[in-house]
Amino acid sequence: MATSPGRSGVDSAGRAAGGAVAGGTGCTAAADGGLDLTADSSGKNAGDALLVDNQSTAPITDDSYFAQAKTDRDKAQADSLKILQEVVNDAKSSAAAKEKASADIAKIAKNVESQSAIENLVKAKGFTECVTIITGDQVNIVVKSPGLLENEVIMIQDIATGQTGLGLDNIKIVERK
Repeated sequence: MATSPGRSGVDSAGRAAGGAVAGGTGCTAAADGGLDLTADSSGKNAGDALLVDNQSTAPITDDSYFAQAKTDRDKAQADSLKILQEVVNDAKSSAAAKEKASADIAKIAKNVESQSAIENLVKAKGFTECVTIITGDQVNIVVKSPGLLENEVIMIQDIATGQTGLGLDNIKIVERK
């Protein structure tokens, strides 16, 4: 398993070495209006690591990396939206929890739009592959390139700041050869 620089034990798609991945059973609305991530009736906590049996030994190719990264990102966002929608629809959820969940749903929807726009604009500038992941106030952009030139980095930063309104300190660009 190839690991990302500075991220020992994590492959380029963000999966932990040995097949451990973040998992969990969901969450419920807490009395204070937040989300309760403590154990549910199964005794598992949201976010507990789950061991999965990954029998694949095929290396991740450049083409499959981008497709897999987009699939993983889209699944994580869909899972988050599902949990948040359950909070909104749960009659037991407080008004504050429903309001927070609704705001988080809107933020994820905005992030999805921004990710798509960044990817399309970067590709329009001549890059063959791009994946963008927005988490909180951080933007990570991976582009297929044999070596990014300074003007290309500036161009990608300009696209990302224009689409997200975030500063350069919040934008990371990674080249994948």
